[in-house]
Amino acid sequence: MAPCDVFTRILFALLAIAGLATGCRSTESAAPAASLIGTSWLAEEIDEQRVLERIESTLSFDSAQRITGQAACNRYFGALELGEGTIRLKPAGTTRMACAPAVMDQESRFFAALGAVSAFRRGAGKLVLLDETGRVRVRLTAHGPSRGATAPPPRGPSDVSAPSSRLTRSIVTTDLAS
Repeated sequence: MAPCDVFTRILFALLAIAGLATGCRSTESAAPAASLIGTSWLAEEIDEQRVLERIESTLSFDSAQRITGQAACNRYFGALELGEGTIRLKPAGTTRMACAPAVMDQESRFFAALGAVSAFRRGAGKLVLLDETGRVRVRLTAHGPSRGATAPPPRGPSDVSAPSSRLTRSIVTTDLAS
């Protein structure tokens, strides 16, 4: 066999192995960006801290350029830039209600995390948002597309009850309206 034939066969074998290895990669990190459009997500964890019981922080991908959601106390909207596995979220506007301090803390952490996100992984009904260093900033689970969907079952003890948060919203809304 000529040395050129051996080299060609080795090169072909290496290319075939590389192709197989690429085909065997997990599809979780390679989710097409377009697959996020029309989906809605509920935060389970923000910066490695569980979200408050019955206090929803959500993220909806309304179109290829628009996001909306509930931060914890306030609704928000903004813009996004999607690439294959990359994402930039730019919350632009919010309502201006005040809630209990713990709820406002969750909201602040949620907005800070969204602003730092540069990549995502999606798989098995979960969405993970990561920053430039690869640190997980927000872990989300698939959420029904309808607004006003019921909250998930309780996750454990919480230092903020939903009724007092709603009462605070009501009082603040009434005060601002007068």
